[in-house]
Amino acid sequence: GGSSIVLLSSSCSFFHLKLDGPSMANSDSVYKSGVRGALTVDVNFSDTMATIRVAANCVPWDKYPSTKQIFESRHDNPNYFLKFNIAKSPIVRQSGLGAVKTMDSFMTSLTAQVVDKSGNVIFSEIGTDRYNLEKTAGQGLLIGSAEEISVKNATATLANRFIENVRFENGNFKVSSVDKASFTVDGLSLPSGTDVAYEILRPLGTKVNGKSTFLRIAVDKGGQEPASSSNRTTFSYSKVDLAPDTGDLVRVLNMPRPGQSRISECVTNFRGATSIAADYLNPLIKHASYRSSKFQPGLVDVGFFDDANALLAAGFFKLQLTAPAVTDLCMKSGYSVVPQPEKCEGNICSTKSLVAMTLILEKAGARVANYVQAETVSFEGFSKSEGQNFVGFKAYESVIKNLQKLTESSNITK
Repeated sequence: GGSSIVLLSSSCSFFHLKLDGPSMANSDSVYKSGVRGALTVDVNFSDTMATIRVAANCVPWDKYPSTKQIFESRHDNPNYFLKFNIAKSPIVRQSGLGAVKTMDSFMTSLTAQVVDKSGNVIFSEIGTDRYNLEKTAGQGLLIGSAEEISVKNATATLANRFIENVRFENGNFKVSSVDKASFTVDGLSLPSGTDVAYEILRPLGTKVNGKSTFLRIAVDKGGQEPASSSNRTTFSYSKVDLAPDTGDLVRVLNMPRPGQSRISECVTNFRGATSIAADYLNPLIKHASYRSSKFQPGLVDVGFFDDANALLAAGFFKLQLTAPAVTDLCMKSGYSVVPQPEKCEGNICSTKSLVAMTLILEKAGARVANYVQAETVSFEGFSKSEGQNFVGFKAYESVIKNLQKLTESSNITK
């Protein structure tokens, strides 16, 4: 599995998808979530970006005092980031009589998380493709080409699900008090460690086509996290041309889910003591944790923040992300895949496997609670040489089928 980040562009900045893993690196296009179109992937992104900037006469922000001043006063940094993870099952082969006809089967999944500026996962979606590659006398599509097609199919499914299911719920709150470095709104309560994207709107007292008009007040985020008490929240701010005032409207672009508490991801994953190695399942199980309505996971992946900050710098954004504060509890995802001994007649075998996936709550390294979804999977008709691949393929199939059940179990209080 590999991961990547998409960063939104502004003037003289560019979309960029950072890719890991051979399957995605060979793909010439992927879908950008929320846009019904393909986004070309350029492996020579830095060179292309420099060439375009020269042709467009883009000026480095720090070359002239006037442009540096613009850089210092920018308010258009992205509020959210898209983090992608790819997973692929083992490839299994089934052969006809005399092995003249063969069919290679595998599954590819792509997950996408919407991550806020504080490193918290807001939404997660998944797209999965099952691909059957048939050949006669060894003639047919190369497996590498089939993998590339499968990635594109999974990406298209993900894009459609993302557009259909990901929704931001706005909330409007009036500013009740203001000082030189902060302002307070009534009626909003945020869990500790939670930040939100918002805009400040000043009513102008006029209407256009029957609708009220507002002036957007641009402010930079201050150095303090939002603080909530008694159903009131105070936000810090800095660097303003026009300060907030009482009566202004604060529009929260994505309201926190009621009853959801923030929790850090654990730095390691779980694997059962007697399980086979099947780490390709981890991105799938993490997706189940990201969809919980009870917990909001905070990322601890240093690579995510390094990549995001590199892309922000390349786009001339002053914003730099920092990992969220680590919570006392952390959530660890994991699996256990335990196959029984095979039963074979000649070269044709059958077996059963126990496939379990889990979300574990830990505090100071000790398990506090866990959520488990498990089933026994039976399968037959595979050759001895394909046994290990079939165990992994069937485990992948089982996890995909039961992801929603694991998410639902994590919503139950323990």
